[in-house]
Amino acid sequence: MGMPKMNNKKIVIVGGGTSGWLSAAYLAKRLKQASSSLLDITLIESSDIPTIGVGEATIPGIRQTLSELGISEKLFMRSCSATFKQAIKFVDWVNEPENGHSSHYYHNFSEPLKAGPEMYAPYWALEKKAIGRDYSYSATIQSQLCDKYLAPKRLNDKDYTGPMHYAYHFDAGKFATLLKTEAKKNGVKHLVGNVSDVVKHSNGDIALLKTKEHGELIADLYIDCTGFSAHLIEKSMDSEFKNINDVLFVDSAVTALVEYEEGEEIATATSSTAKEAGWVWDIALATRRGTGYVYSSKYTTKQRAEEVLKEYIGKQGVNVKFRHLDMKVGYREKQWVNNCISIGLSAGFIEPLESTGIHLVEIALKTLINLFPWKGSNKASALQFNKLMQSQFQGTIDFIKMHYALSKRTDSDFWLDNQKKQTMPATLVEFLERCEYRVPNVFDLPVGPQCFNLFSYLSVLYGMGYVPDLEHVRSQFKHWPQARQMTHQIDEILKRACVELPNHRHYIEELNRGELPNTK
Repeated sequence: MGMPKMNNKKIVIVGGGTSGWLSAAYLAKRLKQASSSLLDITLIESSDIPTIGVGEATIPGIRQTLSELGISEKLFMRSCSATFKQAIKFVDWVNEPENGHSSHYYHNFSEPLKAGPEMYAPYWALEKKAIGRDYSYSATIQSQLCDKYLAPKRLNDKDYTGPMHYAYHFDAGKFATLLKTEAKKNGVKHLVGNVSDVVKHSNGDIALLKTKEHGELIADLYIDCTGFSAHLIEKSMDSEFKNINDVLFVDSAVTALVEYEEGEEIATATSSTAKEAGWVWDIALATRRGTGYVYSSKYTTKQRAEEVLKEYIGKQGVNVKFRHLDMKVGYREKQWVNNCISIGLSAGFIEPLESTGIHLVEIALKTLINLFPWKGSNKASALQFNKLMQSQFQGTIDFIKMHYALSKRTDSDFWLDNQKKQTMPATLVEFLERCEYRVPNVFDLPVGPQCFNLFSYLSVLYGMGYVPDLEHVRSQFKHWPQARQMTHQIDEILKRACVELPNHRHYIEELNRGELPNTK
């Protein structure tokens, strides 16, 4: 039985880029499916504001979003110079390199194997010395797949499916263009112009937007996707921005594009390499690598940042062009005020370490469609939206800070200050205390939908060497035979995977040659 027919609902989205066009495409697709009422969505963007291309890496939720949009995986990957991402490789985060020797661990996307019906994590923690492998290499084969540059799926696997869990690296500008095409297919009206004034009702709602190019724009809901400028939510709705530079220190980045050498492998993990005042990202796209040094301006200079990135790139960095970015790290506790909702950078930005930028947009959109006020007041929906998004941002901040807090690096004040409890949120301190003598479970995690699940927390905790002392509860664990078979099991699964899964570069080249079967 369908919903009763309602009045036409109008939405105006201000701002394009990834956030604006993902909002337009997703709302047009999902809300039209959810209701028999008419929906009118307009997006207005300025032609002279460039897209900030820091959101080129994603986490696995993007696959569901693309599938819900009805975009074929093959079309998406070809259109956006996309490659697979199945993990994040953390280099030199635990300790600074000694005598030129680095260390690393992976935050893998695939769920760890189990010891019978139980998590493998406590068994590994109790016998890690005897096992002789880091947690990320013991709980799944994905670290080894990344080391061997293997794709997470086979050439004939259907869209958005495969034996391993994965996300993507892609060109953010090309992604916005693809989303624009999909949004317009679903009836989104596209305007190029600038909002010159915001007129409000006496109750605080936005009454209309004035534009020089298109006159007045009137809607029931206004979505602010204007990036760090937050043209609507901050300048008109007075929603305060909560700066968190006292917790997450990085506030700047210098970026450079790097060409592949002939026959160079294409990585299937985002690489994050710790440096003296931050870390370097390395994202492998189909045709080139995107690199950047994320750093704190309090602990280093722009000139030194360029030197660090140039040194990281090596011989290919001789003639690269550097681009500097300032990052406004923090979030708004009120992201929905009256009839205005901020999504994307206007709502907040948590540094790019775990590729949360686009995912926070996805979660905001999924929260919005489930709380969408088809009739009546926005107030109750706005209150719940703000609670859930606040929990989302706070949980993400804790998770990101945990990487820094658990480091044992002593080579700079940046790392030493990150390890001080007074720079950690109280919720993170409490979480780490709970994890000191037991393995965390879902009851330890923030409430509501979150970017990261329990397995992600375990990957980082154990990867950073924060392993609990469980000797006092050893007798609780009853599945030692299955746990001890894991090493053999991992090796056997890896052998099969090496036969079945193609080389990543080979997969991408085949995809872009158009020789793949129709998997839609």
